[in-house]
Amino acid sequence: MIKSKILIDKVNNKYFDLKAEKYAVKRYNDEILSANDEYVSLENKLGEVKFLLAKAEYLEDNDQIKKLSTEVEVYKKMIETLKNSLPLAPVKYECNLCKDTGILNGKRCKCYYKYLTNFALESLGVNEVKGGDFSKLIQSPALIKQFKVIKNYADNFPNTQINNLIFLGNVGTGKTELAKCVLSSVKKRGYIALFLTSTELNSIFIKMHTSEVDRNLIYDVLSEADLLIIDDLGTEPIYKNVTVEYLLSLVSNRIEKGKHLIITTNLNDLELSERYNERFTSRILDKSKSLYVPFISEDFRIK
Repeated sequence: MIKSKILIDKVNNKYFDLKAEKYAVKRYNDEILSANDEYVSLENKLGEVKFLLAKAEYLEDNDQIKKLSTEVEVYKKMIETLKNSLPLAPVKYECNLCKDTGILNGKRCKCYYKYLTNFALESLGVNEVKGGDFSKLIQSPALIKQFKVIKNYADNFPNTQINNLIFLGNVGTGKTELAKCVLSSVKKRGYIALFLTSTELNSIFIKMHTSEVDRNLIYDVLSEADLLIIDDLGTEPIYKNVTVEYLLSLVSNRIEKGKHLIITTNLNDLELSERYNERFTSRILDKSKSLYVPFISEDFRIK
């Protein structure tokens, strides 16, 4: 059984490795700096001036405070200029927000949940989907309006006019490829976006139902992602007490939380209602929360 502690330990180990990398770079740079006489001299002088400044502040000597504060800034600039001229190793962060600490403003950084999500899906045997590229799609005159709507959704995410998009149309009309383009656009800006086929999602539901995985953790991963894309809804097998029930629960939860959702399907609204139920279709096709995007052409193709 996959327990949440295992996944959380994986995330913590990830940050430990990142910290080790930064420490190795810092140690390398410290060795270069400590061997540079000019740098050592400037650091010593800066330390002396800071000591005098602290003394002036204690004595409330405003003239000295002003003079010494200026000297501190001068030495800092000289040190920075010298450091830029030395062959120091650059420090590169995977997350520039939290500097690879996993903590931002006293809370878990978004990158923490990104790692947790990736490890959770990896443990479920779900491979990461490669995103698409809007610029590499041939636009059909019949689908220009749809293309603009979807591109606008991706460009403005998460500040979209409507949270959910439902792509309905026949096989080969470009629904999946455009969904992947949204996926790529959203992930590039640091948001957590999941792309799952309906069959993959259904398999996850089975594992949750049979307690093969940590149900609460996996449900949180699916419900808390900034964007969830369910591709090819209607092609998965229907398992009693699982498929419809878990799907309705997940979709309803995300809609209630104002989370973004994209569904692609070859089924029309009547077929969706017959396969699942009216309650499900009423949720995903609610015009106040979802936009129906019909695909009627086969002209969207990658160049």
